[in-house]
Amino acid sequence: MLSSVLERVAAAVLLAAVPWPVFGPVVSRQFWQVFPKAGQLLAVLLAGYTAGLILIAIAAPQWGIRLLCAVAVAMLAATHWHTRQGRGRRRQWPPGSLRPFALEPWFDRNFFLRQYQHLGSPFKSAQFVRPMACLVGLDEGLEFFREHEPSLSSPPLPFGRFIPGGFLRHMAPERHTTTKAMFRKALVGEVYEPLEHFIRVHIRAELASMAQASIASGTAGIPPRRHLQRLVFVLWARLFFNIEPASSDFNRLRSLFKVIDIRNPTGASDATIRAALAGIRQLLRQQLTEQHAADSGRPRSFLEALDRYCPGSVYDPMVIGNLIYLMHTTWSDISGLFQWLMRMLTENPAWAARLRLPGNTADTGESTRLPLPTRVVMETLRLEQSEYLYRVVIQDIAHKDFVIPRGWLVRLCVQESHRDPAVFDDPQAFDPDRFLNRIFTRRQYSPFGAGLRHTCLGEKLTMTVGRIFVEELTVGYKWKTMADGPHEFSGWRHWRPSSRWRVLLEPVS
Repeated sequence: MLSSVLERVAAAVLLAAVPWPVFGPVVSRQFWQVFPKAGQLLAVLLAGYTAGLILIAIAAPQWGIRLLCAVAVAMLAATHWHTRQGRGRRRQWPPGSLRPFALEPWFDRNFFLRQYQHLGSPFKSAQFVRPMACLVGLDEGLEFFREHEPSLSSPPLPFGRFIPGGFLRHMAPERHTTTKAMFRKALVGEVYEPLEHFIRVHIRAELASMAQASIASGTAGIPPRRHLQRLVFVLWARLFFNIEPASSDFNRLRSLFKVIDIRNPTGASDATIRAALAGIRQLLRQQLTEQHAADSGRPRSFLEALDRYCPGSVYDPMVIGNLIYLMHTTWSDISGLFQWLMRMLTENPAWAARLRLPGNTADTGESTRLPLPTRVVMETLRLEQSEYLYRVVIQDIAHKDFVIPRGWLVRLCVQESHRDPAVFDDPQAFDPDRFLNRIFTRRQYSPFGAGLRHTCLGEKLTMTVGRIFVEELTVGYKWKTMADGPHEFSGWRHWRPSSRWRVLLEPVS
């Protein structure tokens, strides 16, 4: 009798080990914060498996338990065999482990760099359970993307299902080319360059608000993220749609964007999201009517430029849906950039002090070169925010001595490539002056896509608003960290400063 009980206990332990790959995600707070739906699904599956395991341990016949144990041993052996680094060598797969549900690729900032240093490029890893080939080195990666473009597609994002024809970067090549040409006509300096004063005034206003909130906080400090996200939404509502922050339309736009937020913080259903998108489209049609009546002589927003230079396009649900989500995704990206700019200058106060010198520079004769605020933006983009490019393999690809099978992901590790010591001296250091006397090629420094078909349309706009933010922040204010924590991988799929980061901001006397 005792031996039978011990056998059942041993069997339960063995069977409990079968789903070991999902234990890490289920108990990981970070995983639940970034992937709440996946965490819930895995927890439910694990709970169901556990309940079944208990039932089996109590009620199953001895021969049935032994059979299940044999299956469990086979599954554990298969999982171990699948995750070994040499898996697929005979098929010419790259080296590396395909361990399912590994947390390190998501939450260890140095994971891809360490794998590259150990295994070279390409190496393989897994995104959840999907195999992924990883390339480090912009020269190799960009050449790979160009050479094999017919065999690659861009992985879709969940919100693409709300846009007829899909989101711009995930379209088929022919449609992508024609649609991108329309947006290239709309997202032009003709719109945002005359608005530099508007941008500067509202950056000053938000920084002043942050300083007032700092005073009210005592010594606790304030979270920069919330303020900077609000600031960029104000700028983007004006740039994209000519909606002023003091208007009732602005408040309605902001409430509707909370519903369509790709992180879905409100838990909105698909029907609710589609209704919110319809509300935004109605608001934009109303805005266009008012803009036509005003007839200012030049486009005052990207929406108006799109209407003017591509007549009728804004009434196409595919085009207007893409414009709405272009605003949403770039609002996220620029908010993140502003946070990193502030963070980099916090960690490197000598550069902030240098920016406060007359003319924003301590270098004589520098006026003919890239100004220091621009170099600060470029160096921040080198180290943060520009992290990766993804593609999906749609037919087998031979690369070097390896084969990357159909269905795999390909990740070009941009951030790791920007830390190549063969290209950048002391690559881990924050040194904006590395851009002072040297021009890096697109195959050395590429935060915006390096001329690929999916290259970012907003490069010049990003550099413009980033430069103005750096100028206004450093010339007008000093700040210090009051609380902090480790950097976080966010629901936007980017790394960001800790949500516990608090600063005290005060005007420069």
